[in-house]
Amino acid sequence: MREKLLKIAIVTGIAGLLPLLFILLRQNTAPPDVHIKKTKQQTIKNFVFLQKESNQTEWQLTAPEARFIDNHITLKNPELTLSLKNPVIITAQQAIYYQKSNRADFKSVKLIGHDFTAITPEGKFNGKTQTFYAKTCSIKFSNSYTIKGKGCTINLKTGKVIINSGVKTVISSSEEK
Repeated sequence: MREKLLKIAIVTGIAGLLPLLFILLRQNTAPPDVHIKKTKQQTIKNFVFLQKESNQTEWQLTAPEARFIDNHITLKNPELTLSLKNPVIITAQQAIYYQKSNRADFKSVKLIGHDFTAITPEGKFNGKTQTFYAKTCSIKFSNSYTIKGKGCTINLKTGKVIINSGVKTVISSSEEK
């Protein structure tokens, strides 16, 4: 009987030490890796972004609604106004602005300048160089010239237009205006 009680006491003692041993061993192991996708998302109504240099506004990007998602801003019906000698306004159905690289990708675009109006299905604006690039474009000038082509680059500071290929120019008479 004594042997039986001793065996029960030993088993009970070991059983009581097992949770303590388990806790001590568990503390030394690294926690499992948990991968949580980090997404920063915010919606702003009546969005306004100003690009300034030497306390002068170079250009202003506005939209009725802007969504900040990770490293870019998605804009609905944006308008980009360049404060130049002859201001230029770029409107679109939507745009994505990349703040780190200071560029924007536009869809269904219209550019309105002092003496021209240009349209293109999509284009890219570079805020550093203030240039606009489109794969295809149609530009109508106030002097009744219409130029269409592919690979269109417009330097918005100088007003210089470069069309790389497929150039077609139509000159309307003053009666057709």
